[in-house]
Amino acid sequence: MLVIPTFQTGSTEDLLTSETTDFTHISRELIHIATATVKSSILIHMSSNGGGNIITGFNLFRDFFPSQDIYSATRFRSHDAVDLMGKIFAQIKPDALSEYSAVHSSGLDYRSLVVLDHDRHFVSWEELYGFHEILGMNSSSLFTRFSPSSSFAPESPVYEAGARKQKARSICPFVAENIVILSEITSTISQSWGFHTIEYISQLASRLVRQ
Repeated sequence: MLVIPTFQTGSTEDLLTSETTDFTHISRELIHIATATVKSSILIHMSSNGGGNIITGFNLFRDFFPSQDIYSATRFRSHDAVDLMGKIFAQIKPDALSEYSAVHSSGLDYRSLVVLDHDRHFVSWEELYGFHEILGMNSSSLFTRFSPSSSFAPESPVYEAGARKQKARSICPFVAENIVILSEITSTISQSWGFHTIEYISQLASRLVRQ
């Protein structure tokens, strides 16, 4: 049994931390011991896991399913309020972005988001915003957080995360049917994406406008 009470590994602003690496090494060692002793199934206990660094979760997934792509693309709803905030954030000079970490994690900073299936960031707010009509709803362009050229440590299983080029690194330690995950609906690993409420993001935009 692999017990994971949290995915919180260091600062969620710095996606790859020493704690993230330690977590990966320990979980990988447990998987190695289990397979070396001819264990054919595993229980992953995540009850009361409140989430944390998404890279930790990606690492764990990659160790269990090394040949599978990690798909983390998403969209946001396109409407006037989001468009206005995105345009405000786009006016911030790149060399000042470190002062506004919330802008990075808002999901509205086109410079920190990656065009799906391309090793490049969006070139403008307009390219990210769209909009595109998806199932009758105005939506942004499809994007992901991680670039194939992201500077993850080479020992990380998600080194060059999102590249979709890491095929068949090794065989799966357990067949999917023999992996049982015990969890709760509230468990998430989204903290490192830095999701904020629309109220928080709008307040941030208002402060930037006044500066």
